[in-house]
Amino acid sequence: MDAVTSIAERRIQAAREAGLFDNLPGKGRPIPDIHEQRPPGWWAMRVAKRERSIINAEDLDSLIRDTKRTLWTAESEQEVRLAVTDLNGRIDHYNRTTTWEARPRLNADEMLAAWRRRR
Repeated sequence: MDAVTSIAERRIQAAREAGLFDNLPGKGRPIPDIHEQRPPGWWAMRVAKRERSIINAEDLDSLIRDTKRTLWTAESEQEVRLAVTDLNGRIDHYNRTTTWEARPRLNADEMLAAWRRRR
């Protein structure tokens, strides 16, 4: 046994004795897809997909903030409704394709009421 393996084994044993492996989620259950064959680099593809989802979430959050800000300068109710409808379409697309946290749609009637109050 080399030095690294020896250190790792000692740490695992110490953690086991300290109870750090007790009551872990999934304890006693089989790994769901352990028998599936995975293509080479599958884990890298999963990480890249997660990172893309994070970037898409940040982009969408920025778009939501910008759209809400520009709604107050809209010239008509129709312009407000069109902007909210367009944004909700983008939110729907994001929610269908993301592995990250879903974003709620905007309520067009609430946004229109807020627009009317500000005018």
